[in-house]
Parts: sequence; structure tokens; C-alpha cells
Amino acid sequence: MGHRHWRDGLFAQDDFRVSSTLTLNLGLRWEYTQPVYEVADREINVNIYTGAVSQAGKNGASRALFNPYYKQFEPKLGFAWSPEFFGRKKFVVRGGYGITSFMEGTGANLRLPLNPPFFFESDVSYPTGAPGTISTGFNGLIARNVLQGQIRAWNPDLRPAFIQQYNFTTEYEIAPSMSLNVAYVGQKGTHLVDPREGNQSRVPSATNLQANRPLYGVLPLVTQISYTDSSATMNYNALQASMRKRYSGGLEFLASYTLSKTLSDNLGYYGSGGVDGQSAYWQNAYDRRGDYGPAFFDALHNFAFSGSYDLPFGRGRKYGSNTNRFLDSAFGGWIMGTVYSTHSGFPITFTSPNNSNVGAGVCAYGVQGTNQFGNTGVGTERAPSFSNVDHTLSKRFNVTERKYFALRADFFNAFNGVSFNAPDRTTNNSTFGLITSQINQPRNVQLAFKFFF
Repeated sequence: MGHRHWRDGLFAQDDFRVSSTLTLNLGLRWEYTQPVYEVADREINVNIYTGAVSQAGKNGASRALFNPYYKQFEPKLGFAWSPEFFGRKKFVVRGGYGITSFMEGTGANLRLPLNPPFFFESDVSYPTGAPGTISTGFNGLIARNVLQGQIRAWNPDLRPAFIQQYNFTTEYEIAPSMSLNVAYVGQKGTHLVDPREGNQSRVPSATNLQANRPLYGVLPLVTQISYTDSSATMNYNALQASMRKRYSGGLEFLASYTLSKTLSDNLGYYGSGGVDGQSAYWQNAYDRRGDYGPAFFDALHNFAFSGSYDLPFGRGRKYGSNTNRFLDSAFGGWIMGTVYSTHSGFPITFTSPNNSNVGAGVCAYGVQGTNQFGNTGVGTERAPSFSNVDHTLSKRFNVTERKYFALRADFFNAFNGVSFNAPDRTTNNSTFGLITSQINQPRNVQLAFKFFF
């Protein structure tokens, strides 16, 4: 697929110092998104409402088969206010609002060149009693230029995602080397790219699903239409707090805590490994709200700590500053570091064998009827929480001022703790609801000895 760079624009930004305590930052960016196109116009698009077929560059159709977008206005607003108290500035208030915009991508298997007559895929059962001939070919073979089976379509008004981000932050200097930061952070995304079924039967319980597809009358051989649209949404709201100590007295650290909620009505085409979210496609293409719920990466609580400490033993330190070189080489000059992280469990969306959200049965979760949608929401349960501690010990052996050996020992999952994976979420499995694996690795120790010159 050949195309020019499809993001061009203008950007202007400036800082305004209103007073000795207040600064404003104002900016505006405008972008133009140029549609991508196939270098030889070998693609077609299908109108999912009428069944009309358009070929790139033919009969008035554009080469890309979807429209450019010119309305990407992205303002940036920010301020910083640092009032004086008793002649000192120890407190800062910051805030900001901005819009970013970009055209999201989907997988190569959703692109328009993957349609007949330029690309053909079909699953045809040929009768064993009617062999083919050179003149007629195999009995039952369907022409390659006929739209059939799974095809692809893009919304001609496909547009870039718009992401609004906003925050309000306070920061206080507790001590010359220590500060506390508390913030509200939010984000709202609209026009996110989503894949969905464009020819789904409007009567899912019907015995003949094919005859109930919207385009059956004009495209009777077409089953699934993998449709690329830009109508998904998301929102994120969080309280974030952090305490930072800059290096002094041999100690530095950063501790951060986030209380957050992330909601969305679409997993996104690529999804994510290691989580149990819903399908990238909406269960019911005509009910997007049915897939609105916690995002697959939503974690209510998230805490992280990282720091390092120069152990106070050895030459130039609090204890043993006059020790001999032999003892100092063994016991002095060590640096200890640690990283600790923990978060709440990610959401789980239980599914039935056909990968739809399951419906209620005689127990908490059961399998819905044939060709029926489930009535269980997205992310109704949670996987176990995660926790991990890594430690490190390191020491330098100076040969000269600029040449030295470095010894380092890393202890990953230092306490050999176990964080469990999510339970089996498929209702017809014999292991449904059981946890059979862990998400983290056992303790691993790594030793390194390097020479720097």
C-alpha cells in the first residue's frame, strides 16, 4: 500500500508570564489527515447500508475510498501559579487542558485491498461425485470476482481519534529535598477506531442467519463484513499522589499511588495479551452500550515505590570512614536499591463457547441459547491482584578516578512471591472458574561484573 505522509499541520505556542507568581501557556495545533490509498488502486469498498460497491479511482470514487479530514484543531492551555508565603515559594498549583488527534490503525487483514477481485478467500466444499474438467473447472467453484464470504469495508467518513486530556495538580515542598504532589487527571477519547460486524443478522435467534443479514437481498453470498469505523469512546479519571525525595544523605526515592477508573465501549483492534477482556468486535453490532464497562487494563488501586540507599559503611561514609582498604573492599561502599509494585486485579469478562458475553443460568453464569446474545456485562469480575518486589546490590571498585570495576546483584521477585493469573472464564470448560497458573516468574538472581574505562 503506497501513500504520502498523512499528517500535516501548523502549530503555534507561547508562554505568558502574567506576574511573578503566574505563568500561562497557550497553543493551538491544526492538522490535516490525508487518506491512505493502494498504489495501483486495487481496492473496493462496500456501503453497509445499501450494498453499493465502489472501486478506487473509478466512477467518481476517490483513490482511498474514504474522505480526508480537515477539522483537527487541537488547543493547548496550561497555567502554573506559585504564591509566596512568608517570603518563600513552597506551593505550586498547575493545570492544563489539551486535545490530541491521530488516525489509529487496524490490522492489515481489515484493509480494503483484501476484497475480490483483487483478493479471494473462500471455504467451498466440492462434491466428491462430480469431478472437474479442464473446460469447466471444479463443480461448485465460485467466480473470483463475486463478493462472497467475509469481506472488508471502511466507513467513508472515517476520522481521527480526538483525545481530551485535563489535569489539576498541587505540589508542596515538604523539605529542601522532598516534595508531595497530589493531582486529578482525566482523559476522554471519542471517535476511537473500532472494528465491528457490518452485516450481522438483525434476528440472532433465527434459524437461517444468512437470510436475515441486512444485505442479503443485494449481496446474498456475503456473510461477515469486517467494518472499520471510528465511533468508540473511553474515559479515564484518577486521583494521583506521589512523594519524591531527591538524592541527599545517600537516600533517594519516589512513591506513587493512583486511584483510578477507566471505562470504554470497545477493546480496540489489537487488545492486549495477559488479560481477559471482551472481543474486539461488539457482541451486538446494533447495541454498542452493551459492551460499555471497565477497560481491560482498568485497575482501581496502583502503587509503586522505587528508591536507592547508600549503605552507611565504608570510607567516606558515616560508619567506618577510616577503615583499611581490605575491609572497605568487602564491606564498604555498597548501594541498595528496590522496586516494589502492586495493583488491583484487571477485569474479567466471562464468555460462552461462541465468545459472546454469557447469560444467566441456574448458577451465577450459564450459556445462552443457540444464536442468542448473552446478558452479562463487560468486566463484571476481577482477576487476583498483582504484587512484586525487586532488589539490587551494587558496588564500585575504583582502579583510577575514571576506571573502575562494578559488581551488581539483581534479585527479581526477591521474596519469591506468587501472583495468580485470572481463572478460566469459558463457561463450558471443566476448569471454569479455576485458577491454574501464576502471572509472575519465580525468583531469579542475576550477577554481573563489569569494567568501565
